[in-house]
Amino acid sequence: MKLPVCLTALVAVFYSSALSAPIVDDFNDNQDNGWTRYAPLGPASATFTLQNGTYRIQAAATPNPAVGDGRAGGLRLGQEETFSDFVVSADVVAFDGALLQAFGSLARITTPGAATTAGYGFVYDHESTEIIIVRIDGEVPTTIGTATDLTLNPADDYRFVFTGTGSDFVGQVYDLTNGAALLGTVLATDAAYATGNTGLVSASLDNAHAADATFDNFSAVPEPSATIALLGLSGLAAGLTRRKAFRVP
Repeated sequence: MKLPVCLTALVAVFYSSALSAPIVDDFNDNQDNGWTRYAPLGPASATFTLQNGTYRIQAAATPNPAVGDGRAGGLRLGQEETFSDFVVSADVVAFDGALLQAFGSLARITTPGAATTAGYGFVYDHESTEIIIVRIDGEVPTTIGTATDLTLNPADDYRFVFTGTGSDFVGQVYDLTNGAALLGTVLATDAAYATGNTGLVSASLDNAHAADATFDNFSAVPEPSATIALLGLSGLAAGLTRRKAFRVP
């Protein structure tokens, strides 16, 4: 029996979306089950602390400038957690304002490891006070989009939302401490990497500094517009986006 054309299209869209499973973690269990700890300079170079329902990622200053600045992260590397189009949201609830560092979210990550990681990042550069989108090639970042004049307060909470649709990317930061106001938007276009995994990152911006940022309410979903329109799942999208309150060498 042949399915009606509209039903066939519906099943195809649902099936393709189902291949990538939405990820939601509010860290309320104070565990990072399902996460892979990313410490390319070795286990002793990074500290991962789960307490009070948050995920703190610290990277020590590099032991050897030849291997790059300190960096660490948490990655979601499940096979069903591989996304092409995506919406990644994460709250930054604390960071050390005395450090020259960058922190934020990662997407379309492949081959993670020292000198091999590829993909994209949306981060706040605390040295230049900019939000930036970077392409990462073998752990080397290249800025492909920048929004200037954005100074974040370590005492406030922020939501970072990183969206990728094909070769187009949008990064946005919202101030959760002051009415969820949109503080800044950065746009970028790049076609180097079409699919991969998501995660979080904290990274030093020079050899002398460490990195230290604390995250909460992580979610990552396949870009949901087509599936939501066809299946009427707008409630799921809303639930995934309303949650509580780097650069490499």
